[in-house]
Amino acid sequence: MELPITVPLTRPIEVDGKTWSELSFDEPDLDAEIAFMEMQEGLPDEPSEADLTKITRFWLATLSGMPEKVIGKIKSADRSAVIKAMDQVFDQVKARDKSSGNDEAAA
Repeated sequence: MELPITVPLTRPIEVDGKTWSELSFDEPDLDAEIAFMEMQEGLPDEPSEADLTKITRFWLATLSGMPEKVIGKIKSADRSAVIKAMDQVFDQVKARDKSSGNDEAAA
């Protein structure tokens, strides 16, 4: 599957008079990875379900380029497909990095 991955929504998202009927997910950039590391620093060793859900919201927003305010309005009917797309993005990035030797930190 090629990036970005587009997911049609069965229940469009409406925020501030704008409507989204699909979301597209692409690989994270360096700024997103830094923001995630900073987010992790504030989490307990055993994150709660709420913490894990906030992490998911962060990545969905980051990979789609949408504000978290919009991502927070994804309906339950679409949540599974959207999370699957997010997982596919990470799987592709991981596979590509592994095959190119980028999965190890620089010495």
